[in-house]
Amino acid sequence: MPSGTLRIVHYLNQFFAGVGGEERADHPAELRPAAVGPGVALTAALGTSGTVVGTIVCGDNAFHERREAVLDAIKGWLTSSPPDLLVAGPAFNAGRYGAACGDVCALAEEMGIPAITGLHPDNPAVVMFRRRVMIVPV
Repeated sequence: MPSGTLRIVHYLNQFFAGVGGEERADHPAELRPAAVGPGVALTAALGTSGTVVGTIVCGDNAFHERREAVLDAIKGWLTSSPPDLLVAGPAFNAGRYGAACGDVCALAEEMGIPAITGLHPDNPAVVMFRRRVMIVPV
């Protein structure tokens, strides 16, 4: 990786990571050491400016049913190899996914890691996180 290249960690739910749909919403949190799904396109779009070095994958139900444990695991992963930026989603108008993206971005920001997510303006997470998290409308 060239010097000056942004190291990005990407957060995705089970659907966008290619694990499955609602039937796999209980997929436990895991860290994959590469770009997955839309992270591949993100890496390609960034060219030599940045690369997705890891993807955190978690099912929507798993995130919300075990929120504190999942956030603790994510904090550990981000602490062990801090990225330059965390990208979450995009979650479009998916409420549970949007809330998870907001929580993950808020955690990263609290750790001093810049973070950004993409949400549709009607996503309920926009109201929940707009004062704490950088949100790009999608």
